[in-house]
Amino acid sequence: MANTTLTPSNALAQLTSLSQLSIFRQIGFMLVFAASIALAFSIVMWSRDEEFTVLYPEATPQDNADMVNMLEQSQIKYQIDSRSGLVSVASTQLQQTRLMLANQGLPRTAHPGYKGMDEGSVIGTSNFVEQTRYNRALEQELVTTIKLIRGVRDARVHLSIPKQTSFVRNGNKPSASVMLDLVGSQSISDNQIAGVAHLVSASVAGMDATDVSIVDQKGTLLSRQHDADFQSSAEQVQFTRSLEQEYSQRILHILTPMVGEGKVKAQVSADLNFTITDTTEENYNPSTTVLRSEQLQQENRATAAAPLPGDLTQTAPNGPAGAAAQTPGDTNATNNQSRVNATRNYEIDRSVSHHRNVPGAVTRLSVAVVVDLQPPPILNPETEQYAPAPALTPAQITEKVTKFTRLVKDTIGFSEARGDSVNIISDTFTQDAALMESTPQPIWEQAWVWRLAKLVGASVVVLIIIFTILRPAMTSVLKPSVTVTQTQAAPQIGSSTLHVQLAPEDAQQKLPLRSAYDENLQLAQNLVKNEPARAARMIKEWVAND
Repeated sequence: MANTTLTPSNALAQLTSLSQLSIFRQIGFMLVFAASIALAFSIVMWSRDEEFTVLYPEATPQDNADMVNMLEQSQIKYQIDSRSGLVSVASTQLQQTRLMLANQGLPRTAHPGYKGMDEGSVIGTSNFVEQTRYNRALEQELVTTIKLIRGVRDARVHLSIPKQTSFVRNGNKPSASVMLDLVGSQSISDNQIAGVAHLVSASVAGMDATDVSIVDQKGTLLSRQHDADFQSSAEQVQFTRSLEQEYSQRILHILTPMVGEGKVKAQVSADLNFTITDTTEENYNPSTTVLRSEQLQQENRATAAAPLPGDLTQTAPNGPAGAAAQTPGDTNATNNQSRVNATRNYEIDRSVSHHRNVPGAVTRLSVAVVVDLQPPPILNPETEQYAPAPALTPAQITEKVTKFTRLVKDTIGFSEARGDSVNIISDTFTQDAALMESTPQPIWEQAWVWRLAKLVGASVVVLIIIFTILRPAMTSVLKPSVTVTQTQAAPQIGSSTLHVQLAPEDAQQKLPLRSAYDENLQLAQNLVKNEPARAARMIKEWVAND
């Protein structure tokens, strides 16, 4: 008996022996082989799979068909959602694909804005149609602008603008409603909501921000109809917090170089006055007068005395006719009257001043600072180890705290009349400053690590499938039970044929299948080894016959 082993040279013969196996073993082998190959191929494709993103969620089926045609011409990989029919491309090629499609005018259902007013204009269009077209164009322009806000995927705007007429004094005010389609589970901040409301209200004449209602894709009302006082209070709180943070940063910048990074903490509480006061003052100074205008009027009048009854009129001789003769000492002959009127206008110094207090004036500051004055460890050059530094004495700590207090007061503009207070204490921090800093992003949370892990994991799974499933299955299936026996008749001299007979499967000794060439070679080697003279005569006869 000659025993044979499984070698790479007879692998082809083992594969051809599948036809000699039973039908059940053949079917089992094919199922195991096909399942292993399919599983390995799926894992490899999963590891190389790219993330796809929808090109345009609002595209119509016609636009999707045009985009698919353009993508096929450009040889860009794409996917079509079986439920919505939307077209997706690889995330790495999203922006490039959109630019290519925009160059071709796709999608055509994109919001045209004011450009749409030029389409379909005909002579005789009514005023109602023109106004409706303008409102629609304004809505589309607002949608295009709102979509530029971070976190907003899409938006819808509806404007309600009443018709203006000169016969109605107080008509209805315009209003608007906005629906925001947010990206994923992201949320929009209150400042962004207020920005959208003011953006829409400022685009329509006569619209207030309180008349704009904003909801998200879930129907949640985002715009709260708060009154103006509450909105003003929120702005005042935000301004106060920003001012307190600015003062805290000033204190940190002035103290950190002296005590070290992370060894100083500061908190500032500011009291601000947001009252708006308008004051008008009018002052007069009576001690200072200036003559502004003067008007004088003087009147002189002389009248003759009337003669008493019975008096004779004395005339001078040879005098003119009607001339009265005056006797010496007669003082009642005429009456002289004089009157003076004076009007003077004086200007008194007068000053008018109008004062308006700016809201947000600081009325009081309260500062609390904690510093860690513990000296850093000292390196021992002999042992190359750090040793604790000697602690500061109470006098040294008091001196440093006093110096820091003066610096903080100058930094914040301390005013004792205003009631400001500064409190600085020294204490040891329980946590190291290095641990308090924000740690960088772990390496396992980075994108390239996940991609590498997918490739390595897929390779490991494929190797496991090959060595634990595929190889044992092939070995068990491709190992038939055979026996090789040598024929009873010894090879005759001059015969070049060696006979090999396969025993049945139920023989006592089972050997792996070997090819005819290997069996003949083995018999020839045994003949030369055991009967060299006989082999020599056989070779001479072969040479003589040739």
